[in-house]
Order: sequence, then C-alpha cells, then structure tokens
Amino acid sequence: MKPIARHLLAVAAAAVLPIHAQSLSPAWTEYRQRQQTEQTPPAAAQPPAHRAAAETAPPPARLVATEPTHAVQAPPSPAVTTPATETPRGAAFVALQAGQAWIYDDVRQDTQAVSAGYRWQAGPVVQVGIEGVAARIDATSKDGWRFGGADYGSLGANARFQFGRTPLFALARLGYWYADVGEGDSADGGYAGVGLGVDIHRHVNLTLAYTYHLYASSDCYRVYSTAYCDTDINRADLVTLGLEARF
Repeated sequence: MKPIARHLLAVAAAAVLPIHAQSLSPAWTEYRQRQQTEQTPPAAAQPPAHRAAAETAPPPARLVATEPTHAVQAPPSPAVTTPATETPRGAAFVALQAGQAWIYDDVRQDTQAVSAGYRWQAGPVVQVGIEGVAARIDATSKDGWRFGGADYGSLGANARFQFGRTPLFALARLGYWYADVGEGDSADGGYAGVGLGVDIHRHVNLTLAYTYHLYASSDCYRVYSTAYCDTDINRADLVTLGLEARF
C-alpha cells in the first residue's frame, strides 16, 4: 500500500473512533452533555440592559380570591322631632280695662272696668265663653256744663279667635248691660264689641277693644192735662285697653 493511502486511512479511522465511542458508551454521552451545559453562559453574564429590564419588570399579578362585598348600611339617624305644642284648652280669666267713653256727643269721659269669665275650647283656634263686667264712667265738665257719670254692669258671651300659630287674636263680645245714672234714673240695653289682642305670655294678653252700647230713653212731658212721652234710641261708645290673665 502506498504511503499516502495509509495516511488517509489513519485519519479516517481517527475520526470514526470518537463517533462510535460516543454512541456506544453512556459515560461518554453524559460527559459531553455536562460539557455543553458548562459552556452555556450563566444568567448573570447577560448584558446589563437585559438584566436591568428583568430586574425592573413588575412581578406577575397573582389572582387572589375575594369574597363578595356587601353594602354597609349606615345606622338610621334618629328621627327629628319638633317640640309638641300645648293642647288648646279652656281657661278662666280676669281682666282690667281702662279707656274713654262717649255718652254725650263730643264729650269724652274716663272709664274703668273689671271683668271675669270662662272660655271653653271650641276648636283648634276658637274659644267661646261667658263674661261679667263691673265698670264706671266718670263725670266730667265741658264748656261750663257738667256731665254726670254712671255705674254699670254687663253680662254676656265672648269669643276669641287665634290667628293660626301667631300670638295675635281677635275678640268678639255680645250681651246685656244695665246702668245707674243717678237721681233714681237708670238705663239698660244691649252691647256688642270687637277687639284685637296679642298674647305676651301663655297666661297674659293685651287687648284693644271697641264696645257699642245701645239703649232707649224716654222723655215725658205734660201739656195741660195730656201727657206725652218720646222714646229715643241712644248710644254710648267705649274704647278700652285691657290686660287679661288666664288660669
């Protein structure tokens, strides 16, 4: 065999031996796998840019099982209550009045009165009752003429009407009166009055009232043996300011 052929044969044999050894020996196979693993660059050897991106990447979100939430109801607020108003009721009363009286035309006389009575509750804003009055009209003088006074009393009904929840109210009066005018003379008739008032306390009020008194007077005279009598319808006006206390 020629020398060149022998050299080529030796080279081919050397190349085939590792292949067969690799395929036939398990130890060789394990050795080669370990070498390849060691030759793989570690993660630390990655470029800084990739390592920084890996470090700054947010961790994967984990699914956390949550329980269904329920709406929390706030505790009920306490009910706002308004102060209860006092239940209307009837009451006894006593009142003092003072003012001016006109019995004669253009003649003004002082008058004073005291009254008492009771009112019953007839509705949410209405009271009705009875009253008795004892009063006096003072004598006076004008232009040299003297005008006598009178003592009088009255008995009648009264009603009070409240204006809603305000302290204002209206007053109405109606009844019979009798007066002693002196020297054995007397007069009687009926009266009617209206007024406005204001409650300054639950037991006290002020009232401005006008009262109209109506009465008849007779004048008799004789002509010879014949007597003649004339009957006149007269009026007396009173304007008074009153202070009333209720119990």
